[in-house]
Amino acid sequence: QQQNYLKKMAAHWHGPPFSEGDLSEPSFHPRFDDAAIAAEQSPETSKKKPSQRRSVSGGFRVKEDADCLTRFAAGSGWSFLCLVLIITNTAVIGVETQFNTQYALEVALYRQGIGEEMPVKPNMVFFRVADVVFLVWMVIEVCVNAYAQRRDFACGGERWWNAFDVMVILVSVIMHLLESFSISFLRVLRLFR
Repeated sequence: QQQNYLKKMAAHWHGPPFSEGDLSEPSFHPRFDDAAIAAEQSPETSKKKPSQRRSVSGGFRVKEDADCLTRFAAGSGWSFLCLVLIITNTAVIGVETQFNTQYALEVALYRQGIGEEMPVKPNMVFFRVADVVFLVWMVIEVCVNAYAQRRDFACGGERWWNAFDVMVILVSVIMHLLESFSISFLRVLRLFR
């Protein structure tokens, strides 16, 4: 009964690995037989194919003879650099939000008569500069990824993340442009229309 169970299990996983008469005598799995080994070692199949490796994120393949920038963009150094800058950007946004929230709260309390004097608006120049620096970094990151991934940038496994990055950049650029131009400038543009 135990031998029948072992035969069934072996047949299920590997085909019939044992001869019918004796369980101690294994038969060969098709890919390990002599013909398959000889075919793998034949000169026709042993021609060197261009080797490829996957990027660290696993989204696109990189040929070993690719240029330096493409190999760097597929490596762990690039992924680590991007991760560090994303975390830093998140921290800067968090601190900026804290300052803005604290100022808004102090103004609201002052208007209710709870505060003693009108709060001073914090200097946000650092945060504006940091925002532009991170935006420039995001543009560089997307350009490097587009160059390294080529067609895979729009069609590969990371295409949705790439589309998300491009959308974030476009929204950020539009916001910066709207902050740079006043509303009166937009009214002047309507006059030209």
